[in-house]
Amino acid sequence: MPNPEPGQQPPSTPPSVITSAVPHITSFSAANPPQIPQSADERITPSPPPAHPAPLRKHSFLWFIFAVILLSLAVVAVYSFNLLPGIVNPLEQSRLAKDAAAKKYIDTLFSGLNTYYTANSQYPWVNVPDGYSSLNVTAETWFNKLSVSSPSPPSKLILIQGVDPSQTVHICYLPQSLTNISIAKDKCYADHFYQQYSASICVKNREYLCFP
Repeated sequence: MPNPEPGQQPPSTPPSVITSAVPHITSFSAANPPQIPQSADERITPSPPPAHPAPLRKHSFLWFIFAVILLSLAVVAVYSFNLLPGIVNPLEQSRLAKDAAAKKYIDTLFSGLNTYYTANSQYPWVNVPDGYSSLNVTAETWFNKLSVSSPSPPSKLILIQGVDPSQTVHICYLPQSLTNISIAKDKCYADHFYQQYSASICVKNREYLCFP
């Protein structure tokens, strides 16, 4: 800018130039207070949202407990049905009583056969080299020779005298209870004596139980 001559007023500076030369000052008011930076210790950390229990995990645990209870009840039911049929099933209890009566009659029949053998040195039937068998003991003519005082016998008894050296006599009856039917089926499957006479005493669904 050229220096003014003596006696002259210096030129005035335009307002725009003055405004641009003054630093920008922000005006503050009650509605717009100044923002004072806070130190790191004074900064407020936002609190985390409140924790809620996980409903899925809780429900899964309840379902697990429910499944365990059901499984336990199922196991108890199976054992009760298979091992304690006489207690939980009145009909089975009645059938067990009939089987017990048949066993008692067989014991009486054995006693009569032993008495006859002691008196005659032989059994009341005719001995044959290949052994003897009767598919209906009470219908045999020799049955009347025995002193058997007992209530009515089971519907059908099978007698088998083996060809072994001892010529053991076996008397078999058709069981009524599910428990003894299961025992008879197992013997027909695994016992050598039952397999030897399977045609008579191991007919499917008519398996006999023999004594001794």
